[in-house]
Amino acid sequence: MTKLIKSFLSSNITEANFHYYLKNTFFLTLILSCFVGFSQQNITGTIVDEDGVPLPGVNVVVKGTSTGVSSDFDGNYTIDAVLSDTLIFSFIGFLDQEVIVGNNTNLNITLEAGLDELEEVVVTGYGSVKKRDLTGAIGQIKTEVINRANPIEAAQALQGQIAGVNVNRLSGRPGEGFRINIRGLNSLEPTTISGFGSELDRFNNPVPRKSQPLVVVNGVIGANLNEINPNDIETIDVLKDASSTAVYGARGANGVIIVTTKKGSAGKASVSYNAYYGIKTKNHLPELFDSQTHYEMYNRPDQVRYNDQELYNIENGITTDWIDLVSQNALQQNHTISVSGGSDSTQYNVSASMLEEEGMVKHTVFDRLSLNASIESQVSDRVKVGFTSYVTLSENAWGSLETIRGATRNRPTGTVYFNDIIYPNKLDTNIGPVDGLAFFAGVNNSKNINPLVEVNPKNFENNIKTNSMLISAFLDYELANGLNFRTQYSGYTQNRRTGEYAGQYTKTNQGSKAARAQTDNYKTSNHTIDNTLTYNGVFGDHAINATALLSVFEQSDEYMEITVNDLPYRSLWHNLGTGATPQSFNTDLKESAIVSYMGRVNYTFKDKYLFTFTGRYDGASQLSDTNRWAFFPSAAIGWRLSEESFIQDLGVFNNLKVRTSYGEVGNTDAISPYATQANISQTYYDFNGSSAFGYNINNLANQGLVWERSKELNFGLDFSLSDIKISGTIEYYKRNTVDLILDDKVPGSTGFSDVVNNVGEIQNSGIEVALNSVNLSTNDFQWQTNLTFTSNNDKVVKLAGGLTEDIGNRRFVGESVRAHYSYKFDGIWQLGEEVDAAVFGQVPGQVKVRDLNGDNKINADDRMILGSETPDWTAGLRNQFSYKNFDFSFFMFTRRGAMFSNEYLNGTMGKITDHKSNHTSEVDIWSEDNPSNTYYSHLTGAGLSNKNEKKGGNTRVALSYQNFDFVRISDITLGYNFPNPVLDELGVSRFRIYGQVQNPFIFTDVVTLDPEYNSGTYADGLPSSTFLIGVNLNF
Repeated sequence: MTKLIKSFLSSNITEANFHYYLKNTFFLTLILSCFVGFSQQNITGTIVDEDGVPLPGVNVVVKGTSTGVSSDFDGNYTIDAVLSDTLIFSFIGFLDQEVIVGNNTNLNITLEAGLDELEEVVVTGYGSVKKRDLTGAIGQIKTEVINRANPIEAAQALQGQIAGVNVNRLSGRPGEGFRINIRGLNSLEPTTISGFGSELDRFNNPVPRKSQPLVVVNGVIGANLNEINPNDIETIDVLKDASSTAVYGARGANGVIIVTTKKGSAGKASVSYNAYYGIKTKNHLPELFDSQTHYEMYNRPDQVRYNDQELYNIENGITTDWIDLVSQNALQQNHTISVSGGSDSTQYNVSASMLEEEGMVKHTVFDRLSLNASIESQVSDRVKVGFTSYVTLSENAWGSLETIRGATRNRPTGTVYFNDIIYPNKLDTNIGPVDGLAFFAGVNNSKNINPLVEVNPKNFENNIKTNSMLISAFLDYELANGLNFRTQYSGYTQNRRTGEYAGQYTKTNQGSKAARAQTDNYKTSNHTIDNTLTYNGVFGDHAINATALLSVFEQSDEYMEITVNDLPYRSLWHNLGTGATPQSFNTDLKESAIVSYMGRVNYTFKDKYLFTFTGRYDGASQLSDTNRWAFFPSAAIGWRLSEESFIQDLGVFNNLKVRTSYGEVGNTDAISPYATQANISQTYYDFNGSSAFGYNINNLANQGLVWERSKELNFGLDFSLSDIKISGTIEYYKRNTVDLILDDKVPGSTGFSDVVNNVGEIQNSGIEVALNSVNLSTNDFQWQTNLTFTSNNDKVVKLAGGLTEDIGNRRFVGESVRAHYSYKFDGIWQLGEEVDAAVFGQVPGQVKVRDLNGDNKINADDRMILGSETPDWTAGLRNQFSYKNFDFSFFMFTRRGAMFSNEYLNGTMGKITDHKSNHTSEVDIWSEDNPSNTYYSHLTGAGLSNKNEKKGGNTRVALSYQNFDFVRISDITLGYNFPNPVLDELGVSRFRIYGQVQNPFIFTDVVTLDPEYNSGTYADGLPSSTFLIGVNLNF
């Protein structure tokens, strides 16, 4: 059976048989659910506070399901449930209460004021624990927080919601992924890609796994978080410190994200439908020059810079808004339907969803279909079995990477349609009309083509299709009271095909060359077998929970790429054999395996002294036999001070706990599967006109390579106050990652310049704060606030060969891992400073660069550390209000102190001396009448050399480094829950409608498309705001 499942997972899932798997998984679960019996009854009651005052708007949910209702204005509720069901009663400002239905048909509930976090359960990896007993640093968000803002991808829901988790979008295109790091970067950039990443970067290349956290979905290791529909998620738990991630040993260095999807619960079939529909519109766009402003800026009487057609447009007030022409008001919609239910012994859950997100650029769209199916059954008193599957099919149509760059570069004086050109020019006449469009837009500039030609899928297509499946099956056997054995098989496979077609009428081929096409195929698959033994026992004041694990993990990554030129017709990437000129053909295969033994013991004494000990022993195929195995230990202690009488006597705290931990974890993704071995490549020889082939060694083997290892110390404080409804967590951590894998220099006599070795060390330290408060709670009105704050400081501690700096790779001992080393912008040379400027060969209006060594020259010796891409701090603030049946919420996120070289201004947008292109009007350009100190004159240029930064002397480079500080209002939501009489009339248990606006406001001083990811105009979309209306229905 294992071989069969492995073969199934590693097979190539085509789109056709993907639907076969999707359909059959759905019907298999549906058939199984037909064998489930039901014992439904109507439960009613009244919910009051400790003073007997009725509580309206209390959430009443059948545990483990999406079935729920809300109490009416008088505190009354009605819900369908079975004898074995557990009802959860929750309300802002009150402790959650769980009640087993049993034989009761009337349950009156009294809720106790306070915060309920202590009884919440968090997933710790191969187990779970209540927050009151937690000794490590673990953050959690639940389904109501995950889905409150309707994220397209689950990773987006983490931004600003869990302290210590840094989430950044990769670009503004539809369906674009997010990059996540937890508590900073624990590795320097890889010399080679160690396997293929879980998402693509903005240029369609796989992102290396080296700095990405491990993702575990329903026990499936190595899944892609962005493939999971957020509506299917029950909780996301983030393991942050090494004592928590040590259970994953060699894979836990970058933190662990554990996703638990929704499961079924006993009762008749419960149906929920969640949907929204909305429109995206352009927003936060930098302004560009119109035709008149462009002419006034760049016209020179002694030069011909505008042809007759452009002059005609200028004189007649015609401005071509290329951005507007290539963009659209985009549709965004999502529909998720789920069915759950079961008997006392067997429960099931099935959900299906469809997402469509159109891009702001025409003909760009992201579509995703997903199916989640799970079933669990208590087949006997001692045996429980379960099966979960998750299938996703997605497609990204992103179009040309040049579209937005072309739309921003093209002069506003251009002409869209060929027949509108009154004064023909040679460039357009030679090409002729292209679907009625003027290929060069009536402008004498062959570097820029009409972006409406480029955006047309007839001319350019960039398409990514991905299908993935994860499955998990387990058997749980109770060997004795408190002693359980569990065996679980889990597997994941992802197939991704990228196709790119550039026809004759594109910037790539300039209207003269034949078409080019390329296809890339990535396939990653893995499977894991986990065998765990757990014991739970209580002996008076002593409580023990112990876990032992044997795990086997195997992974395979395959890659194939083909590029051809001179295609005879538009066959896209489906008939590359017709290309007259093969350009490249590459294949690759990487395989690896890990065998692990793990043990963990949680011990509690008198419910106030907490101890956790973990050890994991991993063996990985990437390393040589002598260094393959490594042991990763951790220990944590906690003291629940609030259980001590001297704290209780203060009457201040409901909960007060201090804890500390130490752990060591490895980073298997830092090591390429064949890093310890030499590899060869083919070489070509010529012997008197006869071709011959041979092979040469590409690199030196290093059999002594060992794990990168992170050693972390963590201190934590958990608290909640008695009289003021505030709770929170404060963390301090210090993590040193040693034996970093870097290129180390070797003597030239070896025939090589360097060898991969363990020679580096970096450090991350920081503070995390998470606060939750109930600011106001009355019968009608509630107000709750959640705040997170993160500050991480990273630095390089050690480099290869004892060096203190590696300028070529931007690595400096004592400085940030992502430090910027360049020229210091010192303002603009002003009138009256002519003499001083002349010393450097400059004039007023040009960029002033700080002369660090005072030698009156600006060269490479004047570079310095300017800042870092690591932010000084980030924060997220969520406010939720409810008044009777209305709810209102908003979320804001800020990042401060992260420095980037502005990609938007580094390109044509900021090169204001270039009259051939358009530019942004939002920079404060220096002139004699406007002595700006922020941006140089278009008449003088930036000054000094135009060479790139690495060659030294470019003053424009100094200008580009900026702090990308911003505050974003991420979303604002207003909803209404229909009261019980209306629900009874409609025959539903919940009916909520809402309106939402996403990304309505962003406050920043940076001129760019989006400061979050330092956007240039190449390979990007457009910033937008989204207006949605939605519905939540339960039947």
